[in-house]
Amino acid sequence: MVVKTDLSCWSGECMAILVVEDTTGFIYEFQTGGYACNHPSAEGFLLPFDISKEDWLVTNEDDFPDRLPSYGLKLDETREGEEAWWPVKLTSNSQLPLWLREHRLWLTYENSD
Repeated sequence: MVVKTDLSCWSGECMAILVVEDTTGFIYEFQTGGYACNHPSAEGFLLPFDISKEDWLVTNEDDFPDRLPSYGLKLDETREGEEAWWPVKLTSNSQLPLWLREHRLWLTYENSD
């Protein structure tokens, strides 16, 4: 089943999603890449992910990946990503569940155009 997501901000509350690739039968599709309006997809499940309002304001900027370590994540440079579709992995001191290390992870957030 393909699920098209809408991660719009509602009433000023913004959320990011950690996409955990796994065999689930659910394929999630997102709109990413700014004005390119790309639609990457991944099979797996979604975990809500809080990002501070200050960092939220720079999610569409090139330096956003530099802020990931404060969330226990780092950019996975072995994979290609784009605005609003960042390939990530856990840092060594991450507070996130260790079982996530066994999966490919993507960090995404509201429509990036």
